[in-house]
Amino acid sequence: MFCGDDSSKYLNDPIYGHIKLQDYVCKIIDTPQFQRLRYLKQLGTTYFVFPGAVHTRFEHCIGVSHLANTLVTRLRDYQPELGITERDIKCVTIAGLCHDLGHGPFSHVFEYSFMDRLSPSVNWSHENSSETMLEYLISDNKIESDKLFLFDIVSNQTSGADVDKFDFILRDCYYVGLKSSYDCSRLILSSRVIDQHICYEEKEYFNVYELFHTRYTSAIEFMLTDAMLKANEHLEISKSASDPKRFLYLTDGIIEEIAKNSTKELESSRSIIHKMKKRNLYKLVSEALFLPLDIEKVGQDWISPEKLCEKKPKNSNLNPNDIRISWNFIHFGKKKENPVDYVNFYTKKEPTKAFRIPINKKMLCYPTTFGEHVLRIFVCDSAKMSDCKTAFENLITSINIPLY
Repeated sequence: MFCGDDSSKYLNDPIYGHIKLQDYVCKIIDTPQFQRLRYLKQLGTTYFVFPGAVHTRFEHCIGVSHLANTLVTRLRDYQPELGITERDIKCVTIAGLCHDLGHGPFSHVFEYSFMDRLSPSVNWSHENSSETMLEYLISDNKIESDKLFLFDIVSNQTSGADVDKFDFILRDCYYVGLKSSYDCSRLILSSRVIDQHICYEEKEYFNVYELFHTRYTSAIEFMLTDAMLKANEHLEISKSASDPKRFLYLTDGIIEEIAKNSTKELESSRSIIHKMKKRNLYKLVSEALFLPLDIEKVGQDWISPEKLCEKKPKNSNLNPNDIRISWNFIHFGKKKENPVDYVNFYTKKEPTKAFRIPINKKMLCYPTTFGEHVLRIFVCDSAKMSDCKTAFENLITSINIPLY
């Protein structure tokens, strides 16, 4: 980071090059709450599989802030009738900067695995803390309700096409070593506001489609969750989620804190972490794909560790505590629907008229489904892998649901 001629500073980002950081942005970056993001990896446990994926939420949030500032500034310059003020630009920039302050250790592992298993009734989520902060910024800075499009810049609830997604697709692909074909700069340059919605020029349809088309480490996530659950009573990890002063120090470093702690209470947690570091991971028993319509018919309750054990071979010592079940819904951002159907476009001939484009009007060969449920079954003890596989095969034959 180096200083400019004014009070601003410049940061050399691997994705966007030199990013200008205004003084008000630097003041937030220099707080302990924001500096904490340096110790939260953007992709959680993915770096165990892709060693280059060590980027953090710190640089992601700065990138989102940069894109938010770029987009809202362009809208102000090219559509002065919108009445976008310097205060609006500042608020949107800060919202992009602060949108991930509420994340716990290892990305979504803390939220969806640890907290859900420990206290499902609490309904803790990083979005709640991020939304609370954004709502405070809006009310405190008196953003008027007739500028609803400002909300869509950082977090677009209609289509999911926002600068948060712009950045993490580019940044994640860069650090994982994958190529992304979409160009966010083209989308920003073609953007304009029509009827309170951010729209893109019609010719950018395929660029928008690639944004959603781009984007697993389940065994490691289960092991991290188990290690934290076993350590929770001694370290009171879950209490930090509701205490901002303690949450400030809750980062990915919790695993090393457990590993170096020699107390007897953490012995089982240390053992799990030791196995994880030696790549002695929980074993994948089976993996199956299901279409959304099939899951809607039968749900997900047909399988559980207990129900698997009911189908285990005779004389097997397999028990529910040996089994971990993972459900992932992989989709383009709008569950079973095509998210691009919710993006507004315009043409050069009619730049003030917004419309949506059905995918079958643009592509001769297009997906018939935009989501799939992935079921993965793991065992903690590799010696019980065969019994668990047999149990799954016995269970699936009794369920009228197709596998893919």
